[in-house]
Amino acid sequence: MRFGPAMILGALAAGAVFVVLYPALVPAKVVYHQPCLSQLKQAALAQIMYAYDEDALPSRDRWVDQTFPYAKSWDVFHCPLAVGQWGYAFNGGLEGKNVEKMVSAEKAPMVYDSVNPVKNASDLFKSLPATPRHRMNNVGYADGHVKAL
Repeated sequence: MRFGPAMILGALAAGAVFVVLYPALVPAKVVYHQPCLSQLKQAALAQIMYAYDEDALPSRDRWVDQTFPYAKSWDVFHCPLAVGQWGYAFNGGLEGKNVEKMVSAEKAPMVYDSVNPVKNASDLFKSLPATPRHRMNNVGYADGHVKAL
């Protein structure tokens, strides 16, 4: 069988159509890892700003309410993949601590993904999801950095 110029042009045209249409035909993967890390970073920074103004981290039972003025959006405290409206918890062991006087703030988990779906959820860093919502659990530390574990 002989390939003439018309057959080659036809194959090139079909390839071009495929390249153009392929992204529209393949379902997009929804990746929530980055937005969640960003939101958790904002929540951690809101905790730190509150702590600098008040000389202590917020109350474990009111941390969302106390730090909302620094976050300026309720979405910061909501993981899009969490069941329920919230999705993050505060490390109750840090309640009332002064961030400036913490010896290892970079090692102290402060806000993190949680299975506790209520507003102002807190515990002693025990409610991380056993099956992470986005392949890894996100944790915000008392020095402001966030990490996926």
